[in-house]
Amino acid sequence: MKKLPFRGGNVHRPRCAACNQPIGQAFAFNTNPKHFHLPYYRYADGERKHFIANGREGQTLLCLVFAGSEGITALEVHSWAVRLSAYIRNLRKHHSLDIQTRMEGEPKHGRYVLITPIELEAERA
Repeated sequence: MKKLPFRGGNVHRPRCAACNQPIGQAFAFNTNPKHFHLPYYRYADGERKHFIANGREGQTLLCLVFAGSEGITALEVHSWAVRLSAYIRNLRKHHSLDIQTRMEGEPKHGRYVLITPIELEAERA
């Protein structure tokens, strides 16, 4: 079994340039969410600003970024995001991110798509 990068042990983890906290791990969703830290940049009021999404909100934001225009549903991330709608609400409210909800299927369920363009700290490095 192949080991995933930045997962456990004394492995050096990259740090955020702005706040010096360890950057979130893309594949470590089953680890303790308290230790998940996702720094990102977005434009607010005409200037580039640094934001941090922690815990399950950070993991949800990372999934939204990777999903792109396809978006995500609660069923697709059910193994760790048991309260996906709450995480989406927190991202909308506390991070002012524009996340669209598209109703689809029978029975109806929501597909969440990130509209606000963001730049992850890891991409910048």
